[in-house]
Amino acid sequence: MGRLTLNILLSIAQFQREVAAERTCDKVRASRMKGIFMGGTPHYGYKPKDRKLVIQDVEAQTVLKHGAGSCPLARVPAAEIEAAVIGQIRGMLRAPEVIVAPWRAALTENEGLAEDEVWEAMAALDTLWAELFPAEQAPIVQLLLERVDIGIDGLRLRFRDKGLAQMVMEVGMIAGKGRREAA
Repeated sequence: MGRLTLNILLSIAQFQREVAAERTCDKVRASRMKGIFMGGTPHYGYKPKDRKLVIQDVEAQTVLKHGAGSCPLARVPAAEIEAAVIGQIRGMLRAPEVIVAPWRAALTENEGLAEDEVWEAMAALDTLWAELFPAEQAPIVQLLLERVDIGIDGLRLRFRDKGLAQMVMEVGMIAGKGRREAA
């Protein structure tokens, strides 16, 4: 059999598969438009019966009570959430008690780490942050944050204890190297 004949047969077979797939999709779509259940997992609050979806009263009450539209919190754009998270992280990094506690924890691994070096490095982090690309900012945020919760009462951040100590240690070592090189 020649290559041309083989290519023609393969093209016809591919065309037939595409036509069959289109017909199947059209049939499922038409059945759904008529309200006929075509299989799969039904949505919570429904159960299939005689190829129709029937509402289950107990689950339906849960959906009505806690479902879509019942949450008083409107949609919040990701950019606004990110800006609020970064603002809280920056404010947190300026607090003296937040710098001292992780510095003491980092001293166990690096005894030559001076508090003033860490303090200056953490203060410089605010200006450095603006120069970082988002791909460089993401690992820092992931190192610091464990969870972000958004609710009616505002934004709550859960920080990683060891993440802050590790960041302080790394920032302090970088600051210490910079001072030693400058001297």
